[in-house]
Amino acid sequence: MKTCSINTNLLPQQYRAGARALLARVLLNYPRTVALVVIGSVTDGTWKPDSDLDVVWIHHGKRRRHWYENVDYDFDGPIELVLFDLKRVRDHFRQQSPMAHALQSCLVLYDPKGLHADWVKTPLGLPTCDWINDTYAFMLRRLEWGIGSYRQECGFHRRFCGASKKCHCAVTDVLCRAVWNLVRLIFVVQGHVPMSKVHGRQLFQDITRGVRLRRALDITLQVHHEKRYCRIEEAREMVYLGQWARSQLHKSLGDPRSASRGH
Repeated sequence: MKTCSINTNLLPQQYRAGARALLARVLLNYPRTVALVVIGSVTDGTWKPDSDLDVVWIHHGKRRRHWYENVDYDFDGPIELVLFDLKRVRDHFRQQSPMAHALQSCLVLYDPKGLHADWVKTPLGLPTCDWINDTYAFMLRRLEWGIGSYRQECGFHRRFCGASKKCHCAVTDVLCRAVWNLVRLIFVVQGHVPMSKVHGRQLFQDITRGVRLRRALDITLQVHHEKRYCRIEEAREMVYLGQWARSQLHKSLGDPRSASRGH
């Protein structure tokens, strides 16, 4: 596969060389790749010098189990690969999910079959009730997992760290991702589909004046951006925000168990 088929000219300069090299390796090792597109902050112009480049990799069939070794992918690097097969993409458009909205407004790097042209023609409204209920139930389970990790680390912290300045406690990043996704779900329930973290932060300013909640969201977004585990003091604020988000969603959506039994 020729690297010239990858169009990185519209990317900010800082991403071009790395994206071109990584995606060339993707196409070389996975010739059944059908599209490579950019979503997120680079697409809507809200990116910052330390922002990740979010690339959706769409392919036919299955990848090898250790695909990341074949393309020399750095999970901690500035390029974030999101992997979908075509069936999953169709599911997103059927559910009118936020990912479908992101794909409609994406920046195309590689699309020989013209998938983006079809996506743009697909009418999209707000995400379906099924998508909302499934996401609600799934993210609440993840939130409970994250809170459990926080409580476990708190016990360890009290026993072994105390007032020591050297604390090595780490709460799973599942907590961070669950909290952010529950907050985004609040936006969806209120009729908005956030396309980036900056957009999400702006929407959050409209729904609460709580200083602690806003600070907790900033902490959540920072840890999410840095792709790392949470420190005890960070996790404490995320738990506060997550419990608030859960209560807000319960007012609108009720018990997720009853919703999931309905289909």
